[in-house]
Amino acid sequence: MSTVFHAPHRIYKRYQTHIESAIRACGLGALTAIVLGNTPDYPTNWAPVLVALVVIIALRWPLPAYTIAALAMAYPVYTVSLYLMVLFLAVVILAHRPLSHYLGATVLILATPLLAKYQLHWAVPIIAGLWWGAVNGFWIGGTAALWGKLLGGMAGLNIDWLAMAGQFPATAGLMQRFHGLDALETLLKIVQPFIITPNDLLYHFLQIVLWAAVGAGVGVLATRRWLFNKYPWSILIISGLGGAALAIGAVAIALWLQDAAPPQLDRAGILVGALLGIAVSGLLEVLRTFVDLPLTIKPPKRMRPVVGLPAEP
Repeated sequence: MSTVFHAPHRIYKRYQTHIESAIRACGLGALTAIVLGNTPDYPTNWAPVLVALVVIIALRWPLPAYTIAALAMAYPVYTVSLYLMVLFLAVVILAHRPLSHYLGATVLILATPLLAKYQLHWAVPIIAGLWWGAVNGFWIGGTAALWGKLLGGMAGLNIDWLAMAGQFPATAGLMQRFHGLDALETLLKIVQPFIITPNDLLYHFLQIVLWAAVGAGVGVLATRRWLFNKYPWSILIISGLGGAALAIGAVAIALWLQDAAPPQLDRAGILVGALLGIAVSGLLEVLRTFVDLPLTIKPPKRMRPVVGLPAEP
Protein backbone atom coordinates (compact mmCIF):
# COMPACT_ATOMS: atom_id res chain seq x y z
CA MET A 1 0.00 0.00 0.00
CA SER A 2 2.82 2.40 0.84
CA THR A 3 4.36 1.74 -2.57
CA VAL A 4 1.09 2.59 -4.32
CA PHE A 5 0.82 5.93 -2.50
CA HIS A 6 4.46 6.94 -2.86
CA ALA A 7 5.14 5.83 -6.45
CA PRO A 8 3.48 8.95 -8.03
CA HIS A 9 5.41 11.12 -5.59
CA ARG A 10 8.76 9.57 -6.52
CA ILE A 11 8.05 9.89 -10.24
CA TYR A 12 6.91 13.48 -9.88
CA LYS A 13 9.87 14.53 -7.76
CA ARG A 14 12.33 12.87 -10.11
CA TYR A 15 10.90 14.51 -13.23
CA GLN A 16 9.21 17.54 -11.64
CA THR A 17 10.82 20.15 -13.84
CA HIS A 18 10.05 18.23 -17.03
CA ILE A 19 6.46 17.45 -16.02
CA GLU A 20 5.66 21.06 -15.14
CA SER A 21 7.30 22.30 -18.34
CA ALA A 22 5.28 19.80 -20.38
CA ILE A 23 2.02 20.96 -18.76
CA ARG A 24 2.81 24.62 -19.46
CA ALA A 25 3.91 23.86 -23.00
CA CYS A 26 0.79 21.85 -23.80
CA GLY A 27 -1.40 24.61 -22.34
CA LEU A 28 0.27 27.29 -24.46
CA GLY A 29 0.08 25.05 -27.52
CA ALA A 30 -3.62 24.37 -26.93
CA LEU A 31 -4.40 28.09 -26.71
CA THR A 32 -2.41 28.75 -29.88
CA ALA A 33 -4.30 25.96 -31.64
CA ILE A 34 -7.67 27.40 -30.55
CA VAL A 35 -6.78 30.86 -31.85
CA LEU A 36 -5.41 29.59 -35.16
CA GLY A 37 -8.28 27.12 -35.54
CA ASN A 38 -10.93 29.83 -35.18
CA THR A 39 -9.24 32.12 -37.70
CA PRO A 40 -8.71 30.42 -41.08
CA ASP A 41 -6.01 32.88 -42.15
CA TYR A 42 -3.06 30.52 -42.33
CA PRO A 43 -2.56 27.94 -45.09
CA THR A 44 -3.89 24.48 -44.26
CA ASN A 45 -0.65 22.91 -43.03
CA TRP A 46 0.83 25.90 -41.23
CA ALA A 47 -1.26 25.86 -38.04
CA PRO A 48 -0.21 22.35 -36.85
CA VAL A 49 3.44 23.17 -37.54
CA LEU A 50 3.27 26.43 -35.56
CA VAL A 51 1.50 24.74 -32.65
CA ALA A 52 4.05 21.92 -32.56
CA LEU A 53 6.89 24.45 -32.70
CA VAL A 54 5.43 26.38 -29.74
CA VAL A 55 5.04 23.21 -27.65
CA ILE A 56 8.53 21.87 -28.41
CA ILE A 57 10.29 25.16 -27.68
CA ALA A 58 8.22 25.80 -24.53
CA LEU A 59 9.53 22.56 -23.05
CA ARG A 60 12.92 24.21 -22.61
CA TRP A 61 12.75 27.94 -23.38
CA PRO A 62 9.63 29.81 -22.16
CA LEU A 63 10.52 33.25 -23.55
CA PRO A 64 11.13 32.14 -27.17
CA ALA A 65 7.98 30.00 -27.04
CA TYR A 66 6.00 32.97 -25.70
CA THR A 67 7.39 35.13 -28.50
CA ILE A 68 6.57 32.62 -31.25
CA ALA A 69 3.04 32.07 -29.91
CA ALA A 70 2.45 35.84 -29.79
CA LEU A 71 3.73 36.32 -33.33
CA ALA A 72 1.60 33.42 -34.56
CA MET A 73 -1.50 35.01 -33.00
CA ALA A 74 -0.63 38.50 -34.27
CA TYR A 75 -1.50 37.75 -37.89
CA PRO A 76 -5.11 36.66 -37.15
CA VAL A 77 -5.49 39.82 -35.04
CA TYR A 78 -4.13 41.82 -37.99
CA THR A 79 -6.83 40.41 -40.27
CA VAL A 80 -9.41 41.86 -37.88
CA SER A 81 -7.79 45.26 -37.37
CA LEU A 82 -4.31 46.72 -37.83
CA TYR A 83 -4.71 48.88 -34.73
CA LEU A 84 -5.78 45.91 -32.61
CA MET A 85 -2.62 44.13 -33.71
CA VAL A 86 -0.52 47.15 -32.69
CA LEU A 87 -2.15 47.19 -29.24
CA PHE A 88 -1.73 43.44 -28.94
CA LEU A 89 1.99 43.57 -29.76
CA ALA A 90 2.48 46.53 -27.42
CA VAL A 91 1.07 44.55 -24.50
CA VAL A 92 3.08 41.46 -25.51
CA ILE A 93 6.33 43.45 -25.56
CA LEU A 94 5.76 45.57 -22.44
CA ALA A 95 4.63 42.61 -20.30
CA HIS A 96 6.96 39.97 -21.73
CA ARG A 97 9.00 39.50 -18.54
CA PRO A 98 6.21 38.49 -16.11
CA LEU A 99 4.11 36.76 -18.78
CA SER A 100 6.97 34.57 -20.01
CA HIS A 101 8.44 33.95 -16.55
CA TYR A 102 5.07 32.84 -15.14
CA LEU A 103 4.07 30.99 -18.29
CA GLY A 104 1.63 28.71 -16.45
CA ALA A 105 -0.15 31.74 -14.97
CA THR A 106 -0.23 33.34 -18.42
CA VAL A 107 -1.91 30.24 -19.85
CA LEU A 108 -4.48 30.33 -17.03
CA ILE A 109 -5.22 34.03 -17.64
CA LEU A 110 -5.61 33.61 -21.39
CA ALA A 111 -7.83 30.55 -20.92
CA THR A 112 -10.31 32.43 -18.70
CA PRO A 113 -12.79 33.24 -21.53
CA LEU A 114 -12.71 29.58 -22.61
CA LEU A 115 -13.30 28.40 -19.04
CA ALA A 116 -16.26 30.80 -18.79
CA LYS A 117 -17.94 28.90 -21.61
CA TYR A 118 -18.13 25.87 -19.30
CA GLN A 119 -18.83 27.89 -16.11
CA LEU A 120 -15.34 27.16 -14.77
CA HIS A 121 -14.14 30.78 -14.65
CA TRP A 122 -14.88 31.00 -10.91
CA ALA A 123 -11.95 28.64 -10.33
CA VAL A 124 -9.35 31.00 -11.84
CA PRO A 125 -8.70 33.35 -8.87
CA ILE A 126 -8.89 30.43 -6.42
CA ILE A 127 -6.30 28.43 -8.36
CA ALA A 128 -4.15 31.55 -8.69
CA GLY A 129 -4.02 31.96 -4.92
CA LEU A 130 -3.48 28.27 -4.19
CA TRP A 131 -0.67 27.80 -6.71
CA TRP A 132 1.13 31.14 -6.86
CA GLY A 133 0.56 32.72 -3.44
CA ALA A 134 -0.99 35.97 -2.24
CA VAL A 135 0.94 38.57 -4.27
CA ASN A 136 0.87 36.66 -7.55
CA GLY A 137 -2.70 35.53 -6.87
CA PHE A 138 -3.70 39.20 -6.63
CA TRP A 139 -2.38 40.22 -10.04
CA ILE A 140 -3.30 36.94 -11.74
CA GLY A 141 -6.89 37.12 -10.52
CA GLY A 142 -7.28 40.78 -11.45
CA THR A 143 -5.62 40.36 -14.85
CA ALA A 144 -7.79 37.33 -15.67
CA ALA A 145 -10.95 39.27 -14.81
CA LEU A 146 -9.84 42.24 -16.92
CA TRP A 147 -8.79 40.06 -19.87
CA GLY A 148 -12.11 38.20 -19.92
CA LYS A 149 -14.01 41.49 -19.92
CA LEU A 150 -11.86 43.02 -22.65
CA LEU A 151 -12.13 40.06 -25.00
CA GLY A 152 -15.84 39.61 -24.36
CA GLY A 153 -16.53 43.29 -24.93
CA MET A 154 -14.53 43.35 -28.15
CA ALA A 155 -16.62 40.43 -29.43
CA GLY A 156 -19.88 42.16 -28.50
CA LEU A 157 -20.73 39.97 -25.49
CA ASN A 158 -22.01 41.00 -22.07
CA ILE A 159 -18.88 41.61 -19.98
CA ASP A 160 -20.55 41.14 -16.60
CA TRP A 161 -19.03 38.06 -14.92
CA LEU A 162 -22.51 37.20 -13.62
CA ALA A 163 -23.72 36.85 -17.21
CA MET A 164 -20.67 35.52 -19.12
CA ALA A 165 -21.17 31.82 -18.37
CA GLY A 166 -21.81 29.76 -21.49
CA GLN A 167 -20.46 32.45 -23.87
CA PHE A 168 -17.28 32.41 -25.91
CA PRO A 169 -15.94 35.34 -28.02
CA ALA A 170 -16.23 34.62 -31.73
CA THR A 171 -14.02 35.94 -34.51
CA ALA A 172 -17.09 37.07 -36.42
CA GLY A 173 -18.02 39.40 -33.57
CA LEU A 174 -14.53 40.90 -33.50
CA MET A 175 -14.54 41.39 -37.26
CA GLN A 176 -17.96 43.01 -37.22
CA ARG A 177 -17.03 45.50 -34.50
CA PHE A 178 -13.49 46.51 -35.50
CA HIS A 179 -13.06 46.02 -39.24
CA GLY A 180 -12.41 49.33 -40.99
CA LEU A 181 -12.07 51.50 -37.84
CA ASP A 182 -9.24 53.98 -37.36
CA ALA A 183 -7.03 54.14 -34.26
CA LEU A 184 -9.26 56.44 -32.18
CA GLU A 185 -12.43 54.57 -33.11
CA THR A 186 -10.73 51.29 -32.15
CA LEU A 187 -9.85 52.61 -28.68
CA LEU A 188 -13.37 53.95 -28.18
CA LYS A 189 -14.88 50.64 -29.26
CA ILE A 190 -12.69 48.79 -26.70
CA VAL A 191 -13.73 50.97 -23.75
CA GLN A 192 -17.37 51.39 -24.82
CA PRO A 193 -18.71 48.30 -22.96
CA PHE A 194 -17.23 49.66 -19.71
CA ILE A 195 -19.00 53.05 -19.84
CA ILE A 196 -22.53 52.42 -21.09
CA THR A 197 -24.05 53.93 -17.93
CA PRO A 198 -22.40 56.22 -15.32
CA ASN A 199 -21.96 53.34 -12.86
CA ASP A 200 -20.70 50.79 -15.39
CA LEU A 201 -17.03 51.66 -14.99
CA LEU A 202 -17.25 51.40 -11.19
CA TYR A 203 -19.20 48.14 -11.46
CA HIS A 204 -16.65 46.42 -13.69
CA PHE A 205 -13.73 47.87 -11.71
CA LEU A 206 -15.13 46.39 -8.49
CA GLN A 207 -15.56 42.98 -10.13
CA ILE A 208 -11.89 43.05 -11.18
CA VAL A 209 -10.87 44.09 -7.66
CA LEU A 210 -13.01 41.26 -6.24
CA TRP A 211 -11.18 38.64 -8.33
CA ALA A 212 -7.82 40.11 -7.32
CA ALA A 213 -8.81 40.19 -3.64
CA VAL A 214 -10.02 36.57 -3.69
CA GLY A 215 -6.76 35.45 -5.33
CA ALA A 216 -4.76 37.26 -2.64
CA GLY A 217 -6.97 36.02 0.21
CA VAL A 218 -6.77 32.40 -0.90
CA GLY A 219 -3.00 32.79 -1.26
CA VAL A 220 -2.73 34.04 2.32
CA LEU A 221 -4.79 31.15 3.70
CA ALA A 222 -2.82 28.61 1.66
CA THR A 223 0.40 29.51 3.49
CA ARG A 224 -0.93 28.80 6.98
CA ARG A 225 0.64 25.97 8.94
CA TRP A 226 -2.70 24.42 9.88
CA LEU A 227 -3.30 23.68 6.20
CA PHE A 228 -1.79 20.18 6.46
CA ASN A 229 -3.26 19.32 9.86
CA LYS A 230 -6.66 18.45 8.39
CA TYR A 231 -5.53 17.68 4.84
CA PRO A 232 -7.27 17.35 2.38
CA TRP A 233 -10.35 18.91 4.00
CA SER A 234 -8.46 22.12 4.72
CA ILE A 235 -7.82 22.54 0.97
CA LEU A 236 -11.52 22.18 0.21
CA ILE A 237 -12.36 24.62 3.00
CA ILE A 238 -10.02 27.25 1.52
CA SER A 239 -11.46 26.68 -1.96
CA GLY A 240 -14.96 26.92 -0.51
CA LEU A 241 -14.18 30.21 1.20
CA GLY A 242 -12.78 31.58 -2.06
CA GLY A 243 -15.81 30.49 -4.07
CA ALA A 244 -18.21 31.86 -1.44
CA ALA A 245 -16.37 35.19 -1.38
CA LEU A 246 -16.59 35.43 -5.18
CA ALA A 247 -20.31 34.66 -5.29
CA ILE A 248 -21.31 36.81 -2.32
CA GLY A 249 -19.09 39.70 -3.41
CA ALA A 250 -20.39 39.65 -6.99
CA VAL A 251 -24.03 39.57 -5.82
CA ALA A 252 -23.37 42.37 -3.30
CA ILE A 253 -21.85 44.58 -6.02
CA ALA A 254 -24.80 43.86 -8.29
CA LEU A 255 -27.33 44.73 -5.59
CA TRP A 256 -25.51 47.96 -4.79
CA LEU A 257 -25.08 49.14 -8.41
CA GLN A 258 -28.38 47.91 -9.80
CA ASP A 259 -28.42 50.13 -12.89
CA ALA A 260 -25.15 48.52 -14.09
CA ALA A 261 -26.03 44.95 -13.08
CA PRO A 262 -28.22 42.48 -15.00
CA PRO A 263 -31.96 43.06 -14.53
CA GLN A 264 -32.41 39.50 -13.29
CA LEU A 265 -29.71 37.72 -11.32
CA ASP A 266 -29.31 34.09 -12.33
CA ARG A 267 -29.00 32.74 -8.80
CA ALA A 268 -28.96 29.12 -9.96
CA GLY A 269 -26.18 29.87 -12.45
CA ILE A 270 -24.17 31.73 -9.81
CA LEU A 271 -24.53 28.82 -7.38
CA VAL A 272 -23.54 26.23 -10.01
CA GLY A 273 -20.56 28.32 -11.13
CA ALA A 274 -19.35 28.80 -7.55
CA LEU A 275 -19.69 25.10 -6.76
CA LEU A 276 -17.86 24.11 -9.95
CA GLY A 277 -15.09 26.58 -9.18
CA ILE A 278 -14.74 25.22 -5.64
CA ALA A 279 -14.73 21.59 -6.80
CA VAL A 280 -12.28 22.07 -9.70
CA SER A 281 -9.81 24.23 -7.80
CA GLY A 282 -9.96 22.07 -4.68
CA LEU A 283 -9.48 18.79 -6.54
CA LEU A 284 -6.62 20.15 -8.65
CA GLU A 285 -4.84 21.41 -5.54
CA VAL A 286 -5.39 18.10 -3.72
CA LEU A 287 -3.95 16.23 -6.71
CA ARG A 288 -0.97 18.57 -6.94
CA THR A 289 -0.27 18.32 -3.21
CA PHE A 290 -0.64 14.54 -3.31
CA VAL A 291 2.08 14.07 -5.91
CA ASP A 292 4.25 16.70 -4.20
CA LEU A 293 3.71 15.63 -0.58
CA PRO A 294 2.13 12.16 -0.51
CA LEU A 295 -0.21 11.05 2.23
CA THR A 296 1.48 9.36 5.16
CA ILE A 297 0.09 5.96 6.01
CA LYS A 298 -0.16 5.81 9.79
CA PRO A 299 0.96 2.54 11.40
CA PRO A 300 -1.67 0.66 13.44
CA LYS A 301 -1.81 1.49 17.13
CA ARG A 302 0.07 -0.88 19.43
CA MET A 303 -2.13 -2.88 21.77
CA ARG A 304 -1.61 -2.47 25.47
CA PRO A 305 0.13 -5.49 27.06
CA VAL A 306 -2.03 -7.92 29.02
CA VAL A 307 -1.32 -8.04 32.74
CA GLY A 308 0.83 -10.99 33.62
CA LEU A 309 2.37 -11.31 30.16
CA PRO A 310 5.68 -9.79 29.14
CA ALA A 311 5.35 -6.61 27.14
CA GLU A 312 6.27 -6.67 23.45
CA PRO A 313 9.81 -5.37 22.99
